[in-house]
Amino acid sequence: MKVIPVHWSATYAFHDGYQQRTINNDGKPTVLEVKVVSSSGEIGMTVTDENGKVIYDQRGIETASFEIEISAKMTVKITGEDYKGSFSFFLVRHYKFDK
Repeated sequence: MKVIPVHWSATYAFHDGYQQRTINNDGKPTVLEVKVVSSSGEIGMTVTDENGKVIYDQRGIETASFEIEISAKMTVKITGEDYKGSFSFFLVRHYKFDK
């Protein structure tokens, strides 16, 4: 099995508002690895599938690392409120190749 990572990261002295990215993994088994370092303010994250169903929703994320399993087209939305800190996402796709 080959693992192919995709990366999105940012560091802020001040962030107020939101950013979002759409992930289309074509139904392949995928893990979104999340790392958040919070110095002040608040950061939240919402992951929704292509039908608008909420897969993950958390506000006030402290410094943490966690994983979210996703399996279709997803939207990741990051919301900051007077936020200082950083976040990074590694989208790890697992592909099986025939020999």
